Amino acid sequence: MFERCKTDEKECTYRYCYCRCFGCALFAIALVLVVGLVVQLLWNGLIPTIFAVGTISYLQALGLLILARLLFGSCGHRRGHHGHRHGGWCGWTKKDTGECGDWKHYDAWWHEEGKESFKKYATGKKENKDAPIL
Repeated sequence: MFERCKTDEKECTYRYCYCRCFGCALFAIALVLVVGLVVQLLWNGLIPTIFAVGTISYLQALGLLILARLLFGSCGHRRGHHGHRHGGWCGWTKKDTGECGDWKHYDAWWHEEGKESFKKYATGKKENKDAPIL
């Protein structure tokens, strides 16, 4: 179904981005529905026998998932990326030029040169406190 959405890595089109976004949305919805069913089956299989409480319906299992997300938060948040959005989808970083393949080298650059460059920059800013921060 999404085969026609694929393009060459160097050629970025909005059609590819929309197809990818639509596919991810469908996958996320399907995943939530399946996880809700798993929660219902696990709850009904374990909790009533352990704590002598009643069983729950499918909608109650989905509500339990939402409640857990609200209480515990950060579902799927990956720590350690410091807010960097590299890689992205086509056209996210360089919409005008149409290049999206350059960001796949970001991690290697950051580990080889980026950390050291940032340390030098931060040291220079600490020494010269009057200089404006860009």
